Amino acid sequence: GARRHQRWRGIARRHGRLDQDQHVLAAVLADRAHRGAERRQVASKLTGRERDHLAILRNVLLDDLRRKEYDYWALGHIHQREVLCDRPFIAFSGNLQGRNVRETGAKGCLLVTVEDKGVQADFRPLDVVRWERLVCDLATVQTAAAAADRVRESLARMRSEHAPTPLAVRVELVGESPCHGELMASPSTWEAELRAIAMDAGGGDVW
Repeated sequence: GARRHQRWRGIARRHGRLDQDQHVLAAVLADRAHRGAERRQVASKLTGRERDHLAILRNVLLDDLRRKEYDYWALGHIHQREVLCDRPFIAFSGNLQGRNVRETGAKGCLLVTVEDKGVQADFRPLDVVRWERLVCDLATVQTAAAAADRVRESLARMRSEHAPTPLAVRVELVGESPCHGELMASPSTWEAELRAIAMDAGGGDVW
C-alpha cells in the first residue's frame, strides 16, 4: 500500500510491460527510461514470442538500455534459467517448478540485489521435486546384473548431489553391450528392477 510505496520512493524506478509486440517494447524503453530522484532502473517484461525479442535485444536494444542507465531487465515466459547479459544485468529466472522430464535441474528464482556498485543475482532453489535424466553407458558392461549395479551407483550419486530434494529420474541405457540380449529378453522385468533400484538408492525419494 502507501507505506510500501513510500519505502521505495527515491530508491528505484520499475517499468513493467505485458505485451507481445516487440516494437511496443522498444517504444516503452525509449519513453520511460529516464532517471528522476531514483538511483536505480529496473525493467520487467513477460515475453510472448521470446526468441524474436532476444534477437531484438541483442541487435537493437542493448545500447539503448545502457544509454538510458537501466540496471536490471527481468525476463519471463521461458522456463530455462539463463543470463543474457551482465551489464546491464538481463536474465530469465526460469520457472519455480519443473513440470516434466524436459525441464530438468534445479528450479527457483533469482534474488537480485541492485546497489551502486552493480547488480548481484543469486539463485534460490524453490522446487519441491526435481526432474533429472540419467544416461548410463553400458558399452563395457557384460551382464544385466552389472548394468543394474551401474544404475544403482549412478542414482545414489545423483541423489547425494541433489539432496534433500526428491527426484523424478528418467533412466536411459545406451551403448552397444553384451548384456543387450539379456535385458531385451524381459524388458518389463528389468524395468521393474530399475524402479526398485531407484526407490532403494534414494531412500524413497527417487522415482
